[in-house]
Amino acid sequence: MSVIDTDDNMVVKTVTVGSSPDGAAFTNCTDFAYVTNEGTDNISVIDTETLAAVATITLPPGSFPDSVDLHSERPVRLRNQ
Repeated sequence: MSVIDTDDNMVVKTVTVGSSPDGAAFTNCTDFAYVTNEGTDNISVIDTETLAAVATITLPPGSFPDSVDLHSERPVRLRNQ
């Protein structure tokens, strides 16, 4: 996954996540990004301060997650194909 500086549209860092990253969502406080990985049936949790993957959430085989929705009053919701 590439992290891009929106001021100059330059890649500032590449973060290793699972295979075929597809969707991403940020927590309300923007401390973490959740990236869905279709190819590995998991979600990578990225610390937006350090720009490093800090956790991997494993999903059941065949989940193929392609988007994630975060809401402060509800659990994480996933969409798959």
